[in-house]
Amino acid sequence: MRRLFSVERFVFEDASLDPWVYKFVLTTVLVALLANCIRLALSLHSYREVIFPDGGTLIAIPFLASMSLLLWQKPQLLRRAVIIIFLSLILRITANLIYDLFVPQPQFDLQLLWLSALMLLTYIAPFVVFRRKVACVLALVMLGLWMVLTGLYMTIYWQTVPMRETLVVLSQVYGIHCIVIIFMALFVRLRRLYLRSQKSVSHMAMLAHTDVLLGTPNRRSIQVQLEKRVENAAARPFSIVLIDIDHFKEINDRHGHNTGDEVLVEVANLISRYSRSVDDFGRWGGEEFVVILPDCAAMDAYRFAERIRASMETYAFRVGQVTASFGVAEFQWGDNLNLLLKRVDDALYKSKKLGRNRVELTT
Repeated sequence: MRRLFSVERFVFEDASLDPWVYKFVLTTVLVALLANCIRLALSLHSYREVIFPDGGTLIAIPFLASMSLLLWQKPQLLRRAVIIIFLSLILRITANLIYDLFVPQPQFDLQLLWLSALMLLTYIAPFVVFRRKVACVLALVMLGLWMVLTGLYMTIYWQTVPMRETLVVLSQVYGIHCIVIIFMALFVRLRRLYLRSQKSVSHMAMLAHTDVLLGTPNRRSIQVQLEKRVENAAARPFSIVLIDIDHFKEINDRHGHNTGDEVLVEVANLISRYSRSVDDFGRWGGEEFVVILPDCAAMDAYRFAERIRASMETYAFRVGQVTASFGVAEFQWGDNLNLLLKRVDDALYKSKKLGRNRVELTT
């Protein structure tokens, strides 16, 4: 079956969402707008003669100003704006190059210098929005087109106008253009590898601190949060609640581990429902959960745990009634992390010893 043509196959998928690319493009457009304004000012304030013809400049200034305003107000249109700028630059450079080469004028060298700077911007533009291979092809096609026009000019006027110095200068200019294209291709490749590695590192860090089943912080992450809370406990006291599902091993043995996982998910959802946005909640291990309650005294933490216990007791689990035991402890002056965890663990043990499905508080 013939593959359908789609522009999205050629466009770089993350360009419109990349803040670095957006800032680079916006800065480039603003610099180009400033350069055109300076160019127009030089033309208007020249006492002897017009330094540059300003017809193209008068068109470029409102165009670049509108592109700057568009990008400033709607960053999501970055990709379309760059494509419009890219096509406009190609048309303008090609037209100007033909005019400058085949129409005699006094400021030929300055015109080529100005066009050379625009050409460099045109080589960069494809690498912003198109995939690397497509951008390389477009840049090389543009370079080949302009070299053909230049070569045609030199062939026609080789016998009538001294061309040796011009040939050396143009060879250096186009050599620099080739280096810019190669540099952009390597830069985009290296940047893509860097972004992939950063994404991989972020993903691994998330896996290292997140419970795969529940999507909540795991024990390592919660312990880091507890260490920070202990360090700042003098300015911001806190309490912790340790939760253990009663007879969870029997649920796994009777109904299977998949059903046991479903029970864990349902319990985690119940706890999250009662937790505040400032609370830190995660899986402590196995069937145990922990909730860190900043700015919460012991009795307030006790009532929080009691609400969760009562909700679990009446919740319609798939396996029937599921209950949990709760231990509550408040950070006290002189506590360290080990002492605090021991006290809350003792409270949980007392809750289990006294019959489970209850909340115990240590002081």
